[in-house]
Amino acid sequence: MDRYDKYQQHFLKNIRKRLEEWETVEEIAHQDVYLLLHTIAGTAAMIGMNDIGNYARKLMEQWGEDEQKNGGQKK
Repeated sequence: MDRYDKYQQHFLKNIRKRLEEWETVEEIAHQDVYLLLHTIAGTAAMIGMNDIGNYARKLMEQWGEDEQKNGGQKK
């Protein structure tokens, strides 16, 4: 058993819960999505889920580049 198993399961459960909550709303604020990605990136790295953390970081970087291309306008 990995020493981080319980933390990883809790982490994934919390992400699923947040995504399920978002399924019930019409629009999700940019800040909320960015904060979730930031949380995923940092937490995943701390609990041995580096692939997920790296992917979240790439999404954050890509999103930032897209916003710069669009003059800060949200898509």
